[in-house]
Amino acid sequence: MEIKGQVETVHVKNTGRCGELLIPGTRVFLERSSNPVRKTAYDLICVNKKVYPQSACSLQRYCSLCCQ
Repeated sequence: MEIKGQVETVHVKNTGRCGELLIPGTRVFLERSSNPVRKTAYDLICVNKKVYPQSACSLQRYCSLCCQ
């Protein structure tokens, strides 16, 4: 992912649909980890795709952010 002009590797819990969801320009929601020794600083939480009736959320609490 590109975050503020920097390319970052992020943790993706479920990689099953990455090929169809993670394309350039797609809006994603990330959560920064508070663990400084983690391999990745961010978790991919949600991918917002307008072509789908609902976004691909990994946590329901984020649906109000990305599924609108």
